[in-house]
Amino acid sequence: MKIRTSAASGIAVLFLGASALGCGAAAGESEDVDSAGMGVRASEAGQVTDYDAASRTVTVVNDALSTELLVHNAGTLNNFVGDPDEFSAGPCRSVAVRWRIFSFQQRSATWFRGLLGEAAHFDCRIEFVRADAANSDGSFDLLEVRPTP
Repeated sequence: MKIRTSAASGIAVLFLGASALGCGAAAGESEDVDSAGMGVRASEAGQVTDYDAASRTVTVVNDALSTELLVHNAGTLNNFVGDPDEFSAGPCRSVAVRWRIFSFQQRSATWFRGLLGEAAHFDCRIEFVRADAANSDGSFDLLEVRPTP
């Protein structure tokens, strides 16, 4: 069990293994549970199709083929990339390698936003967790993000 608090939003997120949740999920799976009991938000994945640097908005077509507008802000957790060799050789692996290095170096959000722009240019995939509530423009705050194969 692990609790993580976002500095920007002050929201604590509790991570429990599937067996602790008693939900019968496969071993090793986990779900994100907010501390206020507001529900479960699992990570999603999708292809980055656009990045607007002015609004810091990432456009993603998720695996369910719906378009998500996600705002990368100061509170976004830029999660660590495991093994970049899981990515096919090419520009998306390059993005993943640099994302991993920037994570180790604890770079600012600006560096990761640059990589999101590259991910959009090369149609790379990301794994993300977004806020439940939409912003006034229909976008969602991006809570967590990382490249994924």
